[in-house]
Amino acid sequence: ETHAYIPFFSTIQAEVVRHMAAIGSYEYGVANIKVSYNPMSVVSNKAILGFAEKLHTLVHNGAWDTSDMDSALAERKHGGETMEVAAKELRAQRNALVTAFSLASKLMHSLGRAGIDDAVIAALRQAAGGKPSKAMRKRGRKMMKDLRKKKKVVKKAVRAALKAADSDCKKAKRYRKCLREKKREFLLKLRSSTATNCMHIERVDGLHIGPEGFTVPLETKIVSYRGQTVFSPIKRFSLLSGTARFYTKGSKLYLWQGMSTFENVVHLETPTKTEGQFFVGTVDGQNPWTKPDMRLAPDTPSSAGHYLYNMFTQIPTDYTYLFSDPKELCPTSKFEKLSNLTANFDIKLLMKSTPTQDQLMEASAFIGQILDCSVTFLNADAKYTHGFGVTEAVAFAHGLIEAVPETALDFLGVD
Repeated sequence: ETHAYIPFFSTIQAEVVRHMAAIGSYEYGVANIKVSYNPMSVVSNKAILGFAEKLHTLVHNGAWDTSDMDSALAERKHGGETMEVAAKELRAQRNALVTAFSLASKLMHSLGRAGIDDAVIAALRQAAGGKPSKAMRKRGRKMMKDLRKKKKVVKKAVRAALKAADSDCKKAKRYRKCLREKKREFLLKLRSSTATNCMHIERVDGLHIGPEGFTVPLETKIVSYRGQTVFSPIKRFSLLSGTARFYTKGSKLYLWQGMSTFENVVHLETPTKTEGQFFVGTVDGQNPWTKPDMRLAPDTPSSAGHYLYNMFTQIPTDYTYLFSDPKELCPTSKFEKLSNLTANFDIKLLMKSTPTQDQLMEASAFIGQILDCSVTFLNADAKYTHGFGVTEAVAFAHGLIEAVPETALDFLGVD
């Protein structure tokens, strides 16, 4: 077997092991993924395919930083019912201002420039199309071994939970249905972090794109990029570049990504706490990267962005909105109407480095309209732990830019 076929827009369920050694993070979880053709991209002008992913972490090593989640819960509790009513009343205005700030401040462009080193990308492209090195294969085998270990941990925890629930379910009319519901409830409680992610790959020999999916060569090095946004329990933005490798084992398809660069920004919502890091590892899987930093300088601060930031931070956050019932927010008729609106909207407005005031207003109003049909893309598993803020706006705008306009809302419906 030399190739694998992957369909567009179908929800792909996957198990994920994510090891970010630079920050001491190790996670195991489950993900829902959709794939689409990549008509244009913020991260690379050669990206050809885009993956939208919602990752639910089940097991992790070490303690989480929960300060952003704790702050949101405390703010909601302190504000009480009066503040919550005001937040709901002013939600549309606040969401528009948050979006306008994210665009006017050129935040997405700056984060992209800070996370991509052109010299590293050039070296990755030079090696693309070749076979994975022994070091890459070894790391892939280790990740598979770790995945099996973490899966056993989850299974053991589930068995213990079902054993504890057994006596209650025996009293229920439908015993097996009761156990299935208990298992589902336990797995939902087990989720400790939620991330809305993207992946992009560049064209390589043997990769063929059709109208309904694509065929990818196996055991081949492909230049890849990965964006990660965590909304709870910590606000985190990450951008990574490196090598992707698809391979099969039995009837299963695996994707291994070895990242050469890693941008990590935490507490993006709180300027006094924001911290940014950039790590460079290896391009070939063995030798450390020692060449000079070739990243582009970030955009200069925007006075309009500063003004908009001061405006939206004076309005309370609606912490209930992203956790509303998606069927009530976006019934089928509304989804179809907003899908048509998205198909006809000039997405390039979101990529402008210096948008005019009219363009900012137009883009902000557009995103405000379609947000109702995209809450599952943005919400965390832990209810009411975040609202629509800067991190969410950047993730959503990025998703819209990378998607095919005619199918964008379906593509960003992954949960």
